[in-house]
Amino acid sequence: MEIFGMDFGCVIGSLRHGQIPEKDCLLPLISKLLGYCIVAASTTVKIPQILKILEHKSVRGLSVAAFELEVIGYTISLAYCLHKGLPFSAFGEYAFLLVQVRVFTSNQEKAPTSVVMGSVLGAVTNGTLLSQIIIYKKSDKKKDKKVE
Repeated sequence: MEIFGMDFGCVIGSLRHGQIPEKDCLLPLISKLLGYCIVAASTTVKIPQILKILEHKSVRGLSVAAFELEVIGYTISLAYCLHKGLPFSAFGEYAFLLVQVRVFTSNQEKAPTSVVMGSVLGAVTNGTLLSQIIIYKKSDKKKDKKVE
């Protein structure tokens, strides 16, 4: 039984027979579960800070440059993970943190709603294009076979 790329079959099979699952079966599953837990937790990392800024309507004492560097760092990390084909559980937190930091920088710069909506629509459009590239990408294996 496979869910989100995690194979629960060996664990369930071992538990049905009253045995503790083997290390080779359990460790990859725990690793994936922890990765997804990190992704889930990362969805709320910056929300308290954003809510505080919205409540006080002030960003006094916060550095725009630091948040822009965060955007650059998350973008590079996300691009690297996508390029290497890593599973979502390994890089998902970058995507959520990148969105949160972008919202934060828009709030900090007192950007009008139209700028924020433009950023959101741009991100959705780029995400749609990226997903189409990933889904409809042709296999390189066919090209390699024709060359030989």
